[in-house]
Amino acid sequence: MTADSCDILIVGGGIMGSATAYNLVKMDSRIKVQVVERDFSYERASTTLSAANLRTVGFSLKENYLLSKQTFKILETFEDDMTVDDVRPNLYLRHEGNLLLSDATGLADAQAIFAMHRDLGSDAQWLEPDEIKQRWPLFDVSGIAGAAYGPNDGHLDAHALLTAYKRKATS
Repeated sequence: MTADSCDILIVGGGIMGSATAYNLVKMDSRIKVQVVERDFSYERASTTLSAANLRTVGFSLKENYLLSKQTFKILETFEDDMTVDDVRPNLYLRHEGNLLLSDATGLADAQAIFAMHRDLGSDAQWLEPDEIKQRWPLFDVSGIAGAAYGPNDGHLDAHALLTAYKRKATS
């Protein structure tokens, strides 16, 4: 397929481009999607070069929180869903948690965002400085007024994620 013979041309094969291409074809297999990525190996794609940090805490927009929450739901079965010819990707997802710290000037906003997340079903926890110090004794909490902690947030192998999308989309 060439760029002039496709229905949809996606520029950039990072997570947004790859996931969009995969889901468009999954939605309707008649759609001809072409992804243009300067690095065919995906080793130097934008997502692969990122820290691959997955989080739910700290999003001030409801939509961003819900998108992140949906991402975690997709990842629950991703390795099985992306298996092709008995080759199962391993994302090495590590739920290490994320701690979003707030000082006194941002405390009210941070607590409002945390409350919104909780109302939307978040498993995040609000931690006071003494609780932060108790969990992470080497952490200097001076100037910290509180923190949102997402215990299931974490990191994954972004290259494996992109390679799985690429492999599944072309199978």
